[in-house]
Order: sequence, then C-alpha cells, then structure tokens
Amino acid sequence: MNLYIKRFFASLIDFYFVGFLIIIPTFLLWPKIINNPKEYIITYQFICILIYILYFYILEKYYNTTLGKKLLKLKIIKNKKSNFFIRSVFKFIPLDAISFLFTKNKKFWHDIFSYTEVVEKR
Repeated sequence: MNLYIKRFFASLIDFYFVGFLIIIPTFLLWPKIINNPKEYIITYQFICILIYILYFYILEKYYNTTLGKKLLKLKIIKNKKSNFFIRSVFKFIPLDAISFLFTKNKKFWHDIFSYTEVVEKR
C-alpha cells in the first residue's frame, strides 16, 4: 500500500482516538457550557486543543509512533534537530494535510519543519 494512503488511514484512526479522549472533558463540562456558554466554551476549546497536541506530542516523541501509525506499521524517524511540539502544532494548519502536493520532495510541512520523516516498519 502507498505510504501516503497508509498515513491518511493512520490519521483517521488517530482522529478517532483523539475524539474519544475529548469525550471526557465534554461530559465533565457540558452542564457548565449549557448554563453559561460564554464563560466555558473558551475553556472547553482550549482543553480540546491541548488534548489533540498532547496526544501527538507524547506518542510521537516518546514512542516514535501513534496508535494509528502503529496499527498500520509506520514509525517516525527523528534526528537531533527534531521538534515534536512543532510537528504537533503544524497539524492544525488547514492545508497541511495536502501540503505534500506543494513541496519538491513530497513531504508534509509538519515533517519538514520538525525535521522528522515517517517510514514503513520493516
């Protein structure tokens, strides 16, 4: 299977897991959001973004993979310059998902700017 297709499906799996993690603060904050939306909606959005960034940051930095990548036998190659916080934040850029179409070496922006590479495990 093509590496880009594997990465796409790994992303879908990861978004499923992140969505599952986001359910926890949703249930905890839902009554407060309903009763006072102006006060708690910003807090809720911040928590959701934090969960998203931490999911990718922790798994990619310390395990060189995410749950989606692990299931599809992908891993992240890092070097001394690798920055996983930048990698996690860059995934918020809307065009990052198709950024490989705009680069010379067909790499995603989050790979380029974080000095990482995703490869298939052998």
